[in-house]
Amino acid sequence: MQNLIKVIVSIIILGLMAGFIWLSTLDSHYDVKRERIMYAPSEVIYDYVSDYKNQKNWSPWYEVHGDKMKLTFSGADKGVDAEYSWSEKKFGEGQMKTTNTVKNKLIEQHITFKKPNESEANTYWNFEDLNGSTKVTWGIKGDMPFLMRAMASKMDKTIGKDFNRGLEKLDSIINVEINKTSVKVAGLQQIEPIHFVGIKTEDVRFGDFETVIMKNYPKLKNWIIKNNIQATGKVMAYYLTWNEMKKTASFIIAMPIKNKVEGDDKEGIMFKTIPAQQVLKIEFKGHYKKSGLAWNKAMEYIRDNDLNAEVGNAYEVYINNPTKVVNPAEWATEMYIPVEQN
Repeated sequence: MQNLIKVIVSIIILGLMAGFIWLSTLDSHYDVKRERIMYAPSEVIYDYVSDYKNQKNWSPWYEVHGDKMKLTFSGADKGVDAEYSWSEKKFGEGQMKTTNTVKNKLIEQHITFKKPNESEANTYWNFEDLNGSTKVTWGIKGDMPFLMRAMASKMDKTIGKDFNRGLEKLDSIINVEINKTSVKVAGLQQIEPIHFVGIKTEDVRFGDFETVIMKNYPKLKNWIIKNNIQATGKVMAYYLTWNEMKKTASFIIAMPIKNKVEGDDKEGIMFKTIPAQQVLKIEFKGHYKKSGLAWNKAMEYIRDNDLNAEVGNAYEVYINNPTKVVNPAEWATEMYIPVEQN
């Protein structure tokens, strides 16, 4: 009997030794990553990902475990030293901390898994600007504990599909974020005369307004500086004609100025004064290409209140600069439409 026990023990020991030898031949390192092109500014995506409170909206694991997963946030709100921990019966426990960032380009995070198995890893995000879109890379890398080395080679297959799902959800959410709009009817107002200097455009297609304004604004700004003229407000578009059938408009890209100037300048710069008058003011937030929502709201108000509108003399004021405010959902526009009571 003792000999049998010795044989069994020897077999077990040999098996363990063989197992340890086999594990020692395996690579413990893993580096799993997935990529996705998102048609949004890198700044918007970076800002959204850097805030851990947004994770429940796009995390593939939160999608599965839902409200059963307890999330606790600590440290900074976002960026370096931001931290959160999770706990769920089946998913386990762990925590993640942001360790390094390069604004709009890189986020590095450290993960500590506590349950069901203890291990550590590093996740990373890369955001590559592709001139209007962004290549987003989400990855995780680390070294498996010795007894878990066999899992390293399976990591790509195990979590790769989760990363793809997470990027898919993130893309969908970002798309919603950048396309948000809001329209507010601020009501009827009486405005004082407004003097402005500007550059005239002809028959611009509705979808090209932003491009035409961005192209001509530097010329207008430089002319104002060169001629020592005092600007008193934000960039404007003063409409001369509006053709709904052709989907085109002619307008003046303008800047309000302090003092009235007579005549037209030889450099293609023109001067005009908007008279004191009653206007309907509309406040719009969102991409300029969606401003038709605000115009529709304005026309609805005009119709419901039995007003007569002069759309050809309406103007828009662009409250913030899209080169500095990168999320189109935050672009603010004020619209002023001259109106009279029928």
